[in-house]
Amino acid sequence: MTRHLWPLVLALLCTAAGAGERPYHADSPWNLPIGNAPKIDPNSAFYLEQMSGVFGIDPNQYTMPVYQIDAEQPMKPVVLSGVFSEVSNDGRDLKLIKRTTLWAPIPDGARAAKGSDSQIVLWDPVTGDEWGFWQARPLPDGSWMAVNGYRYNTRWSGIPPTGFISRGAGVPYLIGLVRPWEIAQGHIDHAIALGINYPNPMHVRPATKSDGKAFEPHYLPMGARLQLDPDLTDADFDRWKLTPTERIVARALQRYGMILIDGSGHPKLYAEYEGTAHWNGELHNKTLRRIPYEAFRVLDLRQQPPTVAPQVHVEVTTAGRRIDWPAVAGANRYRLWLDDEVQEQTSGPISVSAGVKRLRIAALNHQGLGPITEVVLP
Repeated sequence: MTRHLWPLVLALLCTAAGAGERPYHADSPWNLPIGNAPKIDPNSAFYLEQMSGVFGIDPNQYTMPVYQIDAEQPMKPVVLSGVFSEVSNDGRDLKLIKRTTLWAPIPDGARAAKGSDSQIVLWDPVTGDEWGFWQARPLPDGSWMAVNGYRYNTRWSGIPPTGFISRGAGVPYLIGLVRPWEIAQGHIDHAIALGINYPNPMHVRPATKSDGKAFEPHYLPMGARLQLDPDLTDADFDRWKLTPTERIVARALQRYGMILIDGSGHPKLYAEYEGTAHWNGELHNKTLRRIPYEAFRVLDLRQQPPTVAPQVHVEVTTAGRRIDWPAVAGANRYRLWLDDEVQEQTSGPISVSAGVKRLRIAALNHQGLGPITEVVLP
């Protein structure tokens, strides 16, 4: 297939597959933009100086095939020799089931990714039901075997309860994947999953664990978020000779960043597996290789969602109401609900018309939303 026909064919495939649904809650750390003036980790330059190996994406192995399912998908038995993580109650409760046989909606002809991890993802975008299996393989009678597996829901935050067993950072497999329909639409609206060769055994939000093997001062913890310098422009991308697809990924790395969630042979981003994505060479193991590590920055590893609700001051004026609030520690923007209208501001004050009866406001950053203040306006 010639390169110039690929976007058209991809768009048709994505439409046929019903793609276009961004998984996980809108206020998941994975789906929240970084915003202006985030706190940079004081050791950012040191961490980046130590990163080694080529940077890129490899959709041909050690990543996730995604099979879209629906409520009519027949179930098949899966024999698990390890642990199944069953999450319920809006993502708050976790049940671990050891060495069991269960039934899962695996389509005929499905195959796990190449590589010893052999993962597979099953997802119903209507119900949000997500299944993942590790070291999975089909058996001649149509059943499957796997070591570990899980069931989660993409309507939740993407931060499972502690103890959830999956990949290195304890997050679902679908999270942070670059998918074909996102490239076809021209923008990626979430942080991208990152693997590096030497994570450490510590973790920070949104990771829930780490499978890092050794602690060294220059090893990043699971959950670390790195951002491509947002001041870089198309002139910089021209200098690096980025393709249109690489520019789409680069802009997502500026707005949302990349989050460390796994160990890998070299620093790389995760894209949907070739077997289900059909990238046909549009993404390959040299994609993004020309972006230098010094173009990134590590965001503050201590950053948490704001913990304090804004203290609102309302002043009645001839024009309406003037709303103001002092800065909340850790916030770089504020979400306001003016009756049914939602908006975000980097600071106050704002003017509110006399017709608005109810105000709610919360501080937020890329890690999440803080407590909400509610005010009945005079």
